[in-house]
Amino acid sequence: MRDQSKNEVGGFGITEAGDEMLVTDFILVKQTVSCASVEFDDESVADFFEDMVDEELSPNQFARIWIHTHPVGIHTPSCTDEETFANVFGRCDWAIMFILAKDDATYCRLRFNSGPGGHLNVPVQIDFSEPFGQSQEYAWKEEYKDNVSEPPKKVWAMPTKVFSPVDNQGIAIGGYQEYLPYNQDLPVDLESDIMFDLENMGLLERILFVEGLTEKLVEWNAEYANLGDIAI
Repeated sequence: MRDQSKNEVGGFGITEAGDEMLVTDFILVKQTVSCASVEFDDESVADFFEDMVDEELSPNQFARIWIHTHPVGIHTPSCTDEETFANVFGRCDWAIMFILAKDDATYCRLRFNSGPGGHLNVPVQIDFSEPFGQSQEYAWKEEYKDNVSEPPKKVWAMPTKVFSPVDNQGIAIGGYQEYLPYNQDLPVDLESDIMFDLENMGLLERILFVEGLTEKLVEWNAEYANLGDIAI
């Protein structure tokens, strides 16, 4: 699920009765995702809970382990992750936030409310002693396609040519630009989309993003310098 796109994806870990720390399945619900966030559909979550109860599973088996991916960036929780964990799972007797990042890096934290309450980072491993069936890669991809959607992409029309007439002293006095066509049905609001993602990133993730963007700006400056009088 992590490698289907560069967006995050989230779901619930399913455990066996009597062994709530052994996850044997991962189930998606309908959600809208981006590279820095996951938003579950409330109705789909309710349907998932109802289906699990119909299968005679207790909440400890299906509603306590929140799993999501960080296919880009670092494996530690973002500010949005922390807010979601506190708001959605804060009243549970116990809950786990598990993150699977790129390069198979993981983060796992147990939150419990019994006694004084608290948090505890816990180790994670694959238990190869447990039996398992054959791979169902096709079914996994179908589950992803049925449940995960992205918000409409927001685009900018980028200039292809820039003409800047000059006066006899070599000073620009005006001009016009020719733009690449863009889909008129899509909102042209890339700036606010980027700022939203930045605000929801963790500090280190934000630093890495800005460093990567700085490198790109150098490349783009060289590209647009060849188009005429435009440079970033």
